[in-house]
Amino acid sequence: IVELVQGTLAKARQGGDFVPISVEPAKIAGQDGIRFEFQFGTGGDGGIETDRHALGYAFEYEKRLYVILFHAAEIHFFLLLRPAAEAIVASARLPQTRTAAR
Repeated sequence: IVELVQGTLAKARQGGDFVPISVEPAKIAGQDGIRFEFQFGTGGDGGIETDRHALGYAFEYEKRLYVILFHAAEIHFFLLLRPAAEAIVASARLPQTRTAAR
């Protein structure tokens, strides 16, 4: 899953030189999943190079993969906005299935 996210960022030309930090089990919206972090650079090709830090969560629910990804500039913005990103993930809820709602 982490490689899928990194590959997607690389294809969108938003990232390269990925450095893994951690991958660990996590509960997201009551589901078993993973929490992962990595760093990467952007730019190249004449753009401004920026060191970025990413925090992601992934889980499967009803045979679908869900990924929540937050990334920001390593200096200042990632640390500033990380608590808000973690609060959003902590507040995630899944809809009740039709059978459970009856």
